Amino acid sequence: MTEATVLDPGAAQAAAPEARYVQSASMAHRRAFGQFFTPEPVAQLMADWVLQGRPRTILDPAYGMGIFYRQIRAAAGDVKFRFTGYELDAQVLAAARAEHSAGDSGSALHLVNEDYLAADVQGYDAVICNPPYMRFQKLVGRHEILDRLQAESGIRLGGCANSASVFLLKALHQLNAGGRLAFILPMEFFNTNYGLELRRKLAADCLLKQVLIFANEKELFPEAVTTVVVLLCENDGRPSGVSCRTVNNLHELRGNGRLPDSVVRHVEYPELLAAVKWSPVFENKPTMTWAADRYVPFSHYGRFRRGIATGANRFFVFNREQAEQRGLPMSQLQACVTRSTQVPGMVFSDTSMSALDRDGRPVWCLNPAEPMGTAVRDYLSLGEQQGVHQCYLTSKRNPWYKLEVRSPAPIWVGTFYRQRLKVIRNFSSAPTFTCFHSFYPAPDFERLVDALFVYLLSDAGQSQVCLQRRQYGDGLVKFEPGDLNQALCPGEAQLRKLDQERVQSVIRLAAIDPDQALDAANELFPSVFSLDGSARAADILDAVQ
Repeated sequence: MTEATVLDPGAAQAAAPEARYVQSASMAHRRAFGQFFTPEPVAQLMADWVLQGRPRTILDPAYGMGIFYRQIRAAAGDVKFRFTGYELDAQVLAAARAEHSAGDSGSALHLVNEDYLAADVQGYDAVICNPPYMRFQKLVGRHEILDRLQAESGIRLGGCANSASVFLLKALHQLNAGGRLAFILPMEFFNTNYGLELRRKLAADCLLKQVLIFANEKELFPEAVTTVVVLLCENDGRPSGVSCRTVNNLHELRGNGRLPDSVVRHVEYPELLAAVKWSPVFENKPTMTWAADRYVPFSHYGRFRRGIATGANRFFVFNREQAEQRGLPMSQLQACVTRSTQVPGMVFSDTSMSALDRDGRPVWCLNPAEPMGTAVRDYLSLGEQQGVHQCYLTSKRNPWYKLEVRSPAPIWVGTFYRQRLKVIRNFSSAPTFTCFHSFYPAPDFERLVDALFVYLLSDAGQSQVCLQRRQYGDGLVKFEPGDLNQALCPGEAQLRKLDQERVQSVIRLAAIDPDQALDAANELFPSVFSLDGSARAADILDAVQ
């Protein structure tokens, strides 16, 4: 095998067939098929990995413009191999074929214009793939695909699985003994519930060998909002553990696609089998393990639920003036917090909601109920003319305009954040949209709501919740309700012994001086966390960030 050298990754990428295709294909088309092309140094690295296994048959489940085939062909030299590429998009496949030279049309390359996930595919010595970055839920026949994969592999991915995870599961099932696999995935795969069983397979079967975390995802995929990882696997059954590296820029790949020298850490498989989420393990973030009688998951006290999802905010949301112009009666509207920016502070009340309304903010949500007047019916007819009833969420409802029921919750936690988790003590009668997750306490624990709120404000609470995060690109972090429900917090005995006057003082400060409220919260909770000799919460928060 020979190695191709790239002196300037950026220049090489600009001259690549992928760059020419991007100029000719619209962004809408590329997004519809989840097309985010692999930079050449990364493709070289992945090709080098699979070629070390000396494969005779190689599979690319998402061929695109064929960068993996080009890299493997260049590096393999005189070594003979059979390369099969599946590609659903006829447009990109036609462009790829047009780019191929006459020497590429021989028996080594076999291209199939077909959906890989629905195809009957045999075993391969190597699999190399940058799967489409798109919602698997939009794929026709997805239920049949998942049922078939479960029957073949014994693993059931959750209904929220992304397409990349489904591609990976099928590819692993088709990897021959001794074969190698190189796969690009969003880093969220390490932490999601739907990927739990697949992660267990990677560790239990000793498949995963190396992980590369690309810290600067904008350099790899400028149009995608996600942190990217590359999984390097080998189906050899050897319990070698996993080497994890962080790549800060493409030049660290030393211009030839080889792995960087720096090893962040080596992880043994038992560590991964025991971990619910893998990101803290691979990133070497400290975790807190506490006695069960002292620390419990948030679900012990109640449940976080997501906010109202309309499926078409542009249709359902109004300010008061817009509603009046439409003739929509206020009795058919519900006051809601529709955007995170509507709550700049730590405490929200009915007075806060009234101020937003006076300022003309869009805090009214259409939620029709019988009897509906002419104005409401006319507006719903307009929505049907615009196709609102055929949107993804609205098409699942009967009737399509009837929204979910959400009661006001005493605590809101922001769905996304970059620096610090947004936590709100809500005293208003308003529910919230999906910009916040809402905490509903169990009846026996309503009196502990204020203490739980102060805990979430503190460095100790923030650090523990951060361990459940889902890392996206550009420093963006996301939480699902289940992530928050799993986060640990002090047990009942610790919360009940808190000085309630000090708890109330934190809440009063939160309404007027957030910085002082944070200091006061930290004064309360580090003393609780020190009972079992754990690391200081502030130190752990610094490490998590």
